Amino acid sequence: MRVFMKNKLNEFLKGVLIILFLSMGACATTQPSSQIRGAVIDMGAYSLESPGGQGWEADINNEKSIVSFTKIDYVFGFLDRFNLIRISRHELEQQKWNMSEDETAYDFINSNEKIMIEDKVRNPWPTWHPAPYQVENNYRLKYEKKGSATIEGKRVYFLNYKTASGAFNGGLSDKGPYRAEEAGLYLYFPDNFKQRHVFYTFRISIAFMRGTIYKIDLTQIDPVIGSFKETEAKK
Repeated sequence: MRVFMKNKLNEFLKGVLIILFLSMGACATTQPSSQIRGAVIDMGAYSLESPGGQGWEADINNEKSIVSFTKIDYVFGFLDRFNLIRISRHELEQQKWNMSEDETAYDFINSNEKIMIEDKVRNPWPTWHPAPYQVENNYRLKYEKKGSATIEGKRVYFLNYKTASGAFNGGLSDKGPYRAEEAGLYLYFPDNFKQRHVFYTFRISIAFMRGTIYKIDLTQIDPVIGSFKETEAKK
């Protein structure tokens, strides 16, 4: 038993060294986005404030009207959590203009659920930073809650969920390290939705290695939702 545990410990330490090597390489070759804190982002169609706290970077796509905020948290120099907040503008297809706000919201949420179920190899870690452990096809999806709520004065429809996948070399089953994700999807419909057929989605995803010592906080997105303002001309 001691020999077995020693071998597993050696494998784990090798994995840690690989993570450190990849982290150093990524820092040396990646061009970071501009770091922001509490800044107002004007997307033309809408504006909002960036998340609070330090370390957030913004990636703005004006053509698609999408803004993404990312933050990477390290513990003792090792990758611990990858935080993503993304806001998108959506125009409803004309064939769905007769759908109500409720119908539109749950049609969108159900479509996203279907994609998640079918996608067995999702990788919530940054593309430049491979998952630290070998990922097996034992993807798991757990729904936490779905419905509507008021966040920072705005009524939204939401889906909260968790995912987990992978096992260390496929050898430690559910008791071994694997990567996981807690996430929330929120849909906001402006008062003029029936006239303009435009709505907005807010996503937050926090990917982490099981065993993180920090609490996963999805409420980081709440102030972003609260600061949101539609600025394009009303029709």
